[in-house]
Amino acid sequence: MNPTVTMIARLIHRSDGTAYHGEFDAPLDPAEALIRAHEKYGATYRIVTVYPEAQHLRVGWHEKLAAAMLAPPLEGR
Repeated sequence: MNPTVTMIARLIHRSDGTAYHGEFDAPLDPAEALIRAHEKYGATYRIVTVYPEAQHLRVGWHEKLAAAMLAPPLEGR
């Protein structure tokens, strides 16, 4: 099992457009982080972005996130 880290999700409330942020645990994998953010917040919020809470883990994160968003969906999800 992959170790998890605390992630931050930038969120927009679907009904009133208010900006929020939320924290959740996920492996240090952009695709899995997006999936977990959608599982936790997707019904109520639009997810703008997700990133690791720890500053040193953010280096190169947005490039990895962009690549994960362009990749085909994970099997079975």
